[in-house]
Amino acid sequence: MFVYPEYRQMDFIQAFNEKSRFVDHIELMFGTPGQVPWDTEQKYSVERLQVYFEDRKTEQIYKVDKEETLGKTLKHKRYAVYNGTPSFILLVEGSNYEKYFLTNQKLVT
Repeated sequence: MFVYPEYRQMDFIQAFNEKSRFVDHIELMFGTPGQVPWDTEQKYSVERLQVYFEDRKTEQIYKVDKEETLGKTLKHKRYAVYNGTPSFILLVEGSNYEKYFLTNQKLVT
């Protein structure tokens, strides 16, 4: 599942193979401007999106390389699946909202 906290939206991705890269799905979803109705400013683009996951136990946020596969990310020592669905946060890199979001989180690089 991709979560977009800036707009309180999410996408449930039914077919996300562990060998698939994040960027492959992001390109399908955001490769064409205007493809996402809630992104009226068209700031969500392949080049600008950054992926994160949250470690709920330590309340830390981890940056995910878009070129990595789902499988590799799921094997990260701090990653946990909740309610049977992997979940990732997508933010526009360098945006005011990303700065706001990360000031309220513990980012681990």
